[in-house]
Amino acid sequence: MTVIYAFLAIGIIIFLHELGHFMAAKFVGVPVERFALGFDPYKLRLFSFKPGEYIEFLGRFRISLGASNAAGSDSQDPGQSANGTTSSATSSPEENVQTEYLIGLVPFGGYVKMTGENPEEEEEGACPDGLQNKSAGARALVFVAGVVMNIISGFFFFILAFSSGVEFPAATVGGTIQGMPAWEAGLRTGDRIVEVDGKPVKEYTEVLLGIALGERGTKVDIKVERPASKPGGSPATLDFSVPRAWNPARGMSSIGLQQVSAEATLAGEPPNDSAAHKAGLKKGDRIVGATLGEVELPPLPSQQFMRVLLHHIRLFPDEAVDLTVARDGQPSPLKIRLEAPQDPKAPVVPRIGVAAGGGTFVKNIAGASDAESIFKPGDRLLSIDGETVHSMQWEQLSKHYAKDSISLKLLRAGKENESVLSGNKLLRLLLTDEVQWTGRDLEVGALPESNAAYKAGLRKNDQVLRIDDREVYSIDDLSAYLAENTQENHELVVSRKSEEKKLTLSADALGEDAGITWRTFPTISMVTPNGPAANAGITAGSKIHEINGKEIFSFAELSAGITAYAAENKDSEAAGKLKIGWIDAKGDKQEGSLAAASPAPANWGFVLKSATVVVRSGIGGSFKLGIERSIITVDQVFLTLRSLIRRDVEAKNLAGPVGIIHIFSRVAAGSLIQLLFWMGMVSMNLAVLNLLPIPILDGGHLFFLLIEKLKGSPVSTRIQFASMQIAMILFLSMALYVTWNDIARLFSGF
Repeated sequence: MTVIYAFLAIGIIIFLHELGHFMAAKFVGVPVERFALGFDPYKLRLFSFKPGEYIEFLGRFRISLGASNAAGSDSQDPGQSANGTTSSATSSPEENVQTEYLIGLVPFGGYVKMTGENPEEEEEGACPDGLQNKSAGARALVFVAGVVMNIISGFFFFILAFSSGVEFPAATVGGTIQGMPAWEAGLRTGDRIVEVDGKPVKEYTEVLLGIALGERGTKVDIKVERPASKPGGSPATLDFSVPRAWNPARGMSSIGLQQVSAEATLAGEPPNDSAAHKAGLKKGDRIVGATLGEVELPPLPSQQFMRVLLHHIRLFPDEAVDLTVARDGQPSPLKIRLEAPQDPKAPVVPRIGVAAGGGTFVKNIAGASDAESIFKPGDRLLSIDGETVHSMQWEQLSKHYAKDSISLKLLRAGKENESVLSGNKLLRLLLTDEVQWTGRDLEVGALPESNAAYKAGLRKNDQVLRIDDREVYSIDDLSAYLAENTQENHELVVSRKSEEKKLTLSADALGEDAGITWRTFPTISMVTPNGPAANAGITAGSKIHEINGKEIFSFAELSAGITAYAAENKDSEAAGKLKIGWIDAKGDKQEGSLAAASPAPANWGFVLKSATVVVRSGIGGSFKLGIERSIITVDQVFLTLRSLIRRDVEAKNLAGPVGIIHIFSRVAAGSLIQLLFWMGMVSMNLAVLNLLPIPILDGGHLFFLLIEKLKGSPVSTRIQFASMQIAMILFLSMALYVTWNDIARLFSGF
């Protein structure tokens, strides 16, 4: 049904555009031969109608309305009478031409066919009222009328939408990607963005566009309001200047912001069979605190709080959770115990219950973080209060958070250092992701003896430490360095049996085509209690390197191997005999058998409220909001065109017919109010794009008229026709390109 709504919405926008041309043509006295919605190649039509003459279905089934063959039929020149003689002065061509109304078989687009519209078809004097014989002012009015109608209708759609309430994604930082400019600059989860490059913003899309449509490689100025750190405090206003980073996958600039997706508030009643329902949670409940295991979470932004909570209950599905809930009508927060769902009939999935990440090396520290007083990039955390640490996942260190003071032993520049801080401070640093922790996971896997790297001294199982004094933690680090530095030779430092070795290798010996198979399996950071891996003896700090005697070189290979084995041995005894080989935290090789079967994710029942802002106003306020949104939309279109020309945004981001239908379908699934708003957006976009000086568009016709006024005579028919042919070829090529992109995005995700 939403697809039907999408087609109707687009059809209305096109209809209004063509209606503008139709009304203007009638106003200036130009005969209109055809008014069509959609296109009718080879006269393939769903419906056609000519008042007083006929109604026709599918181009074949005609119902006569009793009139004789009137002027303007396909076999007759609109400027002639029925007997072929020229119309008299008392019977104008406009009166003789009867407009045909039709719906084409191709349900996208539309057109108005006016007499004399095509310069090649119109001979001087053939039809005095033909478009080409009208004054320049009259022709300009006809061409611009469609654009004007789109602007008026777009503005009207905005007013209708805002009077009912338009829902926008909140302009709040839902998170920052570690290592990206926003994180390095010091932006934080929960910051509300109020300005981008000096322009006020009200919703998240404006933030993304403000960043993407700026000049590539420049800095973007962002103003935020940061919530008070203490109850009752005032929010702080902060300014940031953040460099734009090019994202080749998206074909545009970004700074590493993540959209806030949900609040810690239940949007609906939890399902009857869910843990939330059994615990007594209700619609509108706001989760304000939680105790996970023995750890009480400190105050966190809503998005960050829910991310931590949901991650924890997925890793520990058998563990009860204590929640603090604010409920309307209750004077004080409620304490609710959320018991883990127990379903003996729950299906199993091919998983062994391990998670990777959270190493012990400090790769980077977020901007303006007080972690800088404790850690430095390159540090390796060795122990906490004398206990060896293998992972910086916060759950692994839970027993330390209640301590007023804990001692950290660090390895820095080859020397051991000691630092002291409170357990609560360490917990906050881990939960807020202000320190980028990583493992040293890059090792040499398969390496043929004929390989240039082997001949230079590189060996299987060598662990890469540095390249040209740049620390290397992963394959991404190595690849990025090689891409940035194009010298012929590099010094590679590796660890072999706990000894460092320096090797000189050519850039080609380390390149993607060098034939080296890299082992990039990160250290196991978490093991689900009572899961298959835990029961087999795998612990945090281990590295899995083998499945059923076959070497694996990445976490992706582990997941794929487990899935493939489970599928191949479904409902057989072999399903419980998956052999896993791993290296434990002490460096010893281990081996065991397990069943690659874990319970499917439990139904906890959290249906969270979307993090949105609703803009609603009365008629007067909606009028003002409609003007503001119209100006914003037009400005964004021009900025997009400029960015495409300057290559600040790649053309693959453009949406064609398929993409527009897809977007409209998704919007319509939300609400008709949101659909009205997007109709206003598309209508404004269509208005601006139609003003471009491209011959087949309204702007192209206006451009020819401008030349005519400047030179004092019309542009020759030959030049106009050739320009239109070239423009049509380019237009069709672009249409095919964007349609291909749309189809690709349907499978990869918009």
